[in-house]
Amino acid sequence: MIINKEEQAYPDDDSAAAVLRYREWDADLCDYLNDHVRVQERNIEGFKSDFYLSTLNRYSGTVKRVRREFELLRPEEIKTLKKWIDGEEFDTCALIDYAIDKKAGMIPSDRLLRIYGTLTRQ
Repeated sequence: MIINKEEQAYPDDDSAAAVLRYREWDADLCDYLNDHVRVQERNIEGFKSDFYLSTLNRYSGTVKRVRREFELLRPEEIKTLKKWIDGEEFDTCALIDYAIDKKAGMIPSDRLLRIYGTLTRQ
């Protein structure tokens, strides 16, 4: 249950309204966390519901320029390759899997590193 400043309670489940889940960038892991952010759509009383669309229409040129600038920042060819024997740094998720497997009495994988590289088509 989430309580806002006005002490109104909102249910913390996904049944009340439309729920969207997004990936979130984790700077420590240098990777995305899948389904880490949960955004629940809500109608707020007292506000116009056309604010979003009217703002996009009013600033459409600016939105296009900002989107293009962010797309230029993204390195398309550099990928994180996980679970390698030789690599540049430890893969945190692989280390967690290693500890779990070891605790469970299983033989853990020795692929504990990650590398950053470019993927080229052969």
